[in-house]
Amino acid sequence: MGSDMGSAGQETTGAGPPRGWFRRNWLWFVPTVVLSLIVLCVLVGGVVGYMVLIHPNRSSEPYQMALEQVRKDEQVVGRLGEPIGDIIWPPPAGNVFVDGDRGEAHLDFDVAGPNGKAHVRTQARRITSQWGLTTVEVTFDDNERVMLDTRTEGGPSEAPKWSP
Repeated sequence: MGSDMGSAGQETTGAGPPRGWFRRNWLWFVPTVVLSLIVLCVLVGGVVGYMVLIHPNRSSEPYQMALEQVRKDEQVVGRLGEPIGDIIWPPPAGNVFVDGDRGEAHLDFDVAGPNGKAHVRTQARRITSQWGLTTVEVTFDDNERVMLDTRTEGGPSEAPKWSP
């Protein structure tokens, strides 16, 4: 007999049903998808790590002092409601410079409460290893600005007020 017989007694030829796209391309498609997912996870992890854990301005003393000042101010609480929290994105902009027992900080960040959001601009000075706020300015969504009282007991007395 000149033809091959299959197990069911049917004749088989060399050509089967046409192969689908995945069967033809899986050797390059699967590694590409896996590698893409790994790269995406690394990027997302890096961005989240930078924003939350590494970003130095968020953990700085001037930032924490300004955020606390905003949370205590009656006008800000009246407009935004409670609790007032910082917004993760965008991270605080600006810089904190320390040189021995002296330093300066200029920070911009956003806060939000149940009734809205606001932008905070703050400046601080470090004198004799102690930080003191010189300016805390809160700008609400309607562009109304409030300058918060930055006088504190024991704060640097020579830290001048900042005027934009």
